[in-house]
Amino acid sequence: MPQQQEQARVFVIAGLGYGDEGKGTTVDWLARRHATGGDVVCVRYNGGAQAAHNVVLPEGTHHTFSQFGSASLAGSKTLLSAHMVVNPLAMLVESDVLAGLPHPISIGDPLARIYVDEAVLVTTRFHIAANRVRELVRGARHTHGSCGMGVHETRLDYELGHPSVAVGTLRHPKRLRARLEQIQEQKRAALDVAYSQVPQSQALEDEFSMLRDEGVVDVLVDRMTRWAERVTIVGHGWLEEHLRKPDSLTIFEGAQGMLLDQTHGFFPHVTHSDCTFANADALLFEAAYDGPVRRYGVTRTYQTRHGAGPMPTARPDLDVLLAHDHNHTGRSSGPGATLAGWQGRMRAGELDLVTARHAVAHVGQLDGIVFTHADVVDPEQMPVCVGYGDEHGAPLPTNTPTSEAVKTGRPSGVEMMTIHEFAEQVGSCVVAASHGPTHEHKRETR
Repeated sequence: MPQQQEQARVFVIAGLGYGDEGKGTTVDWLARRHATGGDVVCVRYNGGAQAAHNVVLPEGTHHTFSQFGSASLAGSKTLLSAHMVVNPLAMLVESDVLAGLPHPISIGDPLARIYVDEAVLVTTRFHIAANRVRELVRGARHTHGSCGMGVHETRLDYELGHPSVAVGTLRHPKRLRARLEQIQEQKRAALDVAYSQVPQSQALEDEFSMLRDEGVVDVLVDRMTRWAERVTIVGHGWLEEHLRKPDSLTIFEGAQGMLLDQTHGFFPHVTHSDCTFANADALLFEAAYDGPVRRYGVTRTYQTRHGAGPMPTARPDLDVLLAHDHNHTGRSSGPGATLAGWQGRMRAGELDLVTARHAVAHVGQLDGIVFTHADVVDPEQMPVCVGYGDEHGAPLPTNTPTSEAVKTGRPSGVEMMTIHEFAEQVGSCVVAASHGPTHEHKRETR
């Protein structure tokens, strides 16, 4: 039987936009659609606590998933892979929110269903403070659009050889304490001059105080070790063992989107993360998995973006499309208070064929596209930007869009397309369309 006809039990999901495409609801739907009674595992393969993936159940229960896999309400376990960055304190908050969801949703202790690779990097409160201080020092005109969750700071420390913490260290409180003290001191020294040379504000003082307060270390050691005791810390072989189970279902859940990718996004408004399928493919290779895999990209029927950064099709009059959006002003569940103020406002625009082709060209092998929000914009009559022009109307080259073209380009033409025509234009096909927020609203294309 040809591979494309085999029943897949491994799916990989990536966003094709600037995030907020609908990856969470897609993962929840796939888990319910393809589970056959064995273990279901969501593998988080990039990003960190800045993710905000929404799942709504038919009776109205809603959760915005940050670090838990988005199929958790469908009964899945979650593996935080070595490519993920974890924030234990934020995860404790999210666990409490999940545990408090109304009857009949009962998943016991949510953290008991979390498996974490011992090599995962840990974001501390000092990384978050340093991230926010840097963003505040840049000022509103030069902001990078950070979510203020310290993910970039965490990865950069590791790459530069600065003091870092891996999840395995959380099992050793004395070692953890020493490392946290080193991180706090390094951040304070690195930012002291910048802090003193900019106008002071309460927000700046609140964040920098974290780098001066020695008592913060005691709090972090207590909470981080408590988190480590409640999750299951595993080695690299755990995923291979899971994939060998004949009835298992594995969904690799990507975060952010291709237009924010650290390599293929439009600098400097990018995330410090590989948003392609590459990390998931590497994990499958390491686990010696050679079975069928389906790799799907997710997009809305229109374009959105949070915070700073270019989006050529953005139009204020289209913000009405966001009226009922869960991520419009930040999270409504999970550690939202820490993210909503840094995320920036959400913008809407027509779907962009130029950036979509760019995303598809770089995401990796793509087996199809899931369209979400087909109840907001008619999937049979989608307005689509097909090219850019400069301020004088002269066409800009868009075969390989540059940061400058995306920053300065203005839509030079809008055509009406169906989701199938759009998918064909980017060299793919439609897998499903979502005509509402729940898994029951997904219509599969065969």
